Amino acid sequence: MEKQAAHLQKTRTGNADKLYFSERLSTMLDGMLTARTTIISAPAGYGKTTAAREFLDKHLLKNAALCWHNCMEESPPSAWMRFCRTLQKIDAETGRELLEMGLPDEDTQGEAAALLMEMECAEETWLVIDDFHHIKKAVPDAVWSAIMEHGAKNLHTVILTWTEIGARMNQKPGVLHIGQDDLRLTERETAEYFEQGGVTLTQEQVGAMTVNLTGFIYSEVERLLKKYQTHNPYDLLDAIGAVTVFSNKYTRDGLKGYSTIMNRSMYAVVNANLDEDERRIAAGHECFHLVLHKKEILASPVRMMKDFSIFDNSGRYEREANTALADFLVSDEDVLDVIRYEDSNYFSAARELYLPAPLFAFKLFNMMERGHNVRSPVDLDSRFMGRGVEKW
Repeated sequence: MEKQAAHLQKTRTGNADKLYFSERLSTMLDGMLTARTTIISAPAGYGKTTAAREFLDKHLLKNAALCWHNCMEESPPSAWMRFCRTLQKIDAETGRELLEMGLPDEDTQGEAAALLMEMECAEETWLVIDDFHHIKKAVPDAVWSAIMEHGAKNLHTVILTWTEIGARMNQKPGVLHIGQDDLRLTERETAEYFEQGGVTLTQEQVGAMTVNLTGFIYSEVERLLKKYQTHNPYDLLDAIGAVTVFSNKYTRDGLKGYSTIMNRSMYAVVNANLDEDERRIAAGHECFHLVLHKKEILASPVRMMKDFSIFDNSGRYEREANTALADFLVSDEDVLDVIRYEDSNYFSAARELYLPAPLFAFKLFNMMERGHNVRSPVDLDSRFMGRGVEKW
């Protein structure tokens, strides 16, 4: 990988801010406009949310309504309550009845499914259920089948999930399924993607990159590494045109940092009272918010993303920033070299790689998704990720 990087040919132009969608994927996304339900399923980092949001932003009619429901780790009753409140925005009566019914079980799933099948939608509306895998396990399958097979004339449902939906549902009339193979880049698309970002690859490099690229986030990290030739978060912030600010306003146990955009300028603000290693990690985390979540920051009322706990994995944006940062700081080859030693364990390997233990869990998870024979002792959905680990 290092040898390849030394021989990259850089072009003088490139639009790093413009997202790349292959012609093949764009054609599939066009099907969302007529599908009753669209299911986009792929592991974390494949760009499911990015693809759906960009497509809907560009193609929705001005009078169409968009209800974006973000699922998260929470108790099943809380998850159901929040979902019903989202449904109330579409059909107030149905949402109210489902809310009063409470979390469906074996005895009430039929009644809940019937209400969903009879849901009404007065105007063209798009219901996006993001991180669906979090809530799917809380409710009987019959209820979710009704959501996907609803009879509301003007309602389009979009399901974004890590896990595969059953083949029976994917084959239903009016259901469009986009999977990880559809989101993965071919060799030709890989070359186009890097070219758009200002990097020209040789044919050999294209082949190697196509094998390794397993999703949008990893593709973006690899493009940045190739273009800017650095694993240093501060250098990357400079390269993307962001200003790094160290603030003494916060205690070491307080806000770690935040990313913001003001007057078209990007800023990564880092708690100056953190130690050197912590500041480096915080800067990298904020950097990837600016890389991956610029549109979301601009859409926020306060135009910033604040981080009180860098490794809180309960939110999608935090998980994506950590996923990207873990791959940016350390290569797969470096990890494999360290764990080959028989006396190396999880925490000693993390120290050897200069990674906080929770961030090392993200790196191992990423490598598992790319087919490496590694194991992480920590589940990324575990609350371990949100607690203080070592000095974090």
